[in-house]
Amino acid sequence: MSAGAILTHRIGRELSSCFAAIAPVEGTIAITPCLPSTPISIFKIHGNADRNIPFYGGFGCGGNQENFSSVTAIVQTWIDLQGCNCSFEGNCGQVVLTDSDGVCTKYGTCDFDVYVTMCVVIGAGHAWPGVPGQQVQPQCNGTIGNFSTTEHI
Repeated sequence: MSAGAILTHRIGRELSSCFAAIAPVEGTIAITPCLPSTPISIFKIHGNADRNIPFYGGFGCGGNQENFSSVTAIVQTWIDLQGCNCSFEGNCGQVVLTDSDGVCTKYGTCDFDVYVTMCVVIGAGHAWPGVPGQQVQPQCNGTIGNFSTTEHI
């Protein structure tokens, strides 16, 4: 989650031959992405009310004051890198999973039988959705969300 998700994106890019898929939660790509050596599936989860790593990009309210790329731009980058035939904004994605406050959309058929799926947890902030009792800072992190993240990954 968070910095771990940023690392997960990097692992997907640089060590794709070691993994079949990655599932970053509440993080974006912190480096310029390049084509993975081996196609890899993406199962991305992010709350649309996250203020620490803002869903629509910009400066987060966390301690590092980083200027983050938007989640939509990151998902589109993976869609392009994986050769998927559907764009994030193209209204051609297929909802493949709904659970509580989460909706997961798969973006077309991709090259080499990989997929890019984006799960948006509606109203959730910077926390691991589906795990109650987390210590969050409401002014920055928002609510937790009820999407069963661990189960679906």
